[in-house]
Amino acid sequence: MTRTLYERVGKQDEHRPSPFSWRARYALAHKGLAVDDHVPIKFHDKDTIAFSGQGLVPILVDGDRTVHDSWAIAEYLEETYPERPSLFGGSQALARFANGWADTALMPAVFPLVIADLHANIAEDDKAYFRETREKRLGRTIESFPGERPAFEANLAKVLAPLRAQLQAHPYVSGSEPAYADYAVFSVFQFARCASPTPVLSADDALRPWVDRVSALFDGLGASCLRLEASAVA
Repeated sequence: MTRTLYERVGKQDEHRPSPFSWRARYALAHKGLAVDDHVPIKFHDKDTIAFSGQGLVPILVDGDRTVHDSWAIAEYLEETYPERPSLFGGSQALARFANGWADTALMPAVFPLVIADLHANIAEDDKAYFRETREKRLGRTIESFPGERPAFEANLAKVLAPLRAQLQAHPYVSGSEPAYADYAVFSVFQFARCASPTPVLSADDALRPWVDRVSALFDGLGASCLRLEASAVA
C-alpha cells in the first residue's frame, strides 16, 4: 500500500509554509507511518488536487482512502492504526481544543507578523493569487502590516498567556508526553519560522524550550523547513 501526502509549498519544494501540512507530517511521524511520496502544491494549483473534491491541502492518500483536512487526517490515522502510538494521548477532547485554539486565536495573532515575508517567499506565479485572496480576507494590503509590528507583537503576547500557563505546569501541552495538541500548536510557530526569518519569539522566551523540544522530535522533523529571505517591505 502506498501513502502520498499533498502539501503546500512556497518558492521551492523544500519550503513548506503551512501549519496544516506540518500537523499532518507530525501526525504521521507520531504514528510511525512512512510517506512514499510528498506532492508539492502551490497556492493557486487547484487542478492537481481536484480529485479530492475540494481545493485545500493537506491531503493524505492512504492506499484507496483519500482524506483532506489536517484534523480529519489525525482522526483517520487514530482510527485506522489503533495499534500504533495514540495521537491524542488519552484525550481527544484536549487535542480538539488545542487544534481549535491554534486556528482561531494563535494563527490570527501570528499571521500579521509574517505575511509580508511569506508573500516574498512564495513562487512568482502564486503571488497574484495570494495577494488577491489574503487582502480580500483581511481587508487591507500586505504592505500595511509591517508598520504595525509592535501592536501585533503586543497582541500575540496576550494570546500566548494560556499556552504559557499550560507549559509552566507541564512539559508539553498534552501533559507529560507530546501528542497531537502539541503538534497543532507547534505548527503555527513552525509556520512562522518557515515563513519569515524574523522570529516571533525571542531567543530567551520561556516558550522556546518547548518549541525546540517539539522541533527535535522524530529525528529533528521540525528542522526540515527551508527558510528564505526577508521581505523588502518596510
